[in-house]
Amino acid sequence: MCREFVQGLVRKLVMFDNGLQADPMVVKGEEVQLLLKHCHYDRVIYVGDGTNDFCPVTKLRSTDWVFARAARPLEKLLKPDPVTAEIPKLSKIDQSELQNDSETSPYSSVSNMLINQSSLNADNKKDKPKVVANIRIFRDAEHLLDMWTKEVFV
Repeated sequence: MCREFVQGLVRKLVMFDNGLQADPMVVKGEEVQLLLKHCHYDRVIYVGDGTNDFCPVTKLRSTDWVFARAARPLEKLLKPDPVTAEIPKLSKIDQSELQNDSETSPYSSVSNMLINQSSLNADNKKDKPKVVANIRIFRDAEHLLDMWTKEVFV
């Protein structure tokens, strides 16, 4: 059963039209989920380079491998988001409120503004699905083959 499933999946994913388009009816993330459900492989190896490869790699397990082509959209999506603290600049109105407010500490007003600002920033950012598979970046086919033989089939 698994062999037939994989053969059907490969037929769906075969590139056509001079390699410029994949079958538009294929949803790669769903296909990876079906593969993991129907075939009980110890590990899956996924090779990709485009933004349409991000969804399927989020479906992989920690025992699986993702090989992403360097300097392509998938590599950028797989890089962790840098943690940056954005401290808002105080406007003249905010500064005057701090100076005129004698009942509260200026530190509490500043911290309240920072908390409000950080919650606004968090609301504007969408949480990216997490990738738990092993990630490797390759430059070209030769580099991919070299990494594949040295790291995956050890």
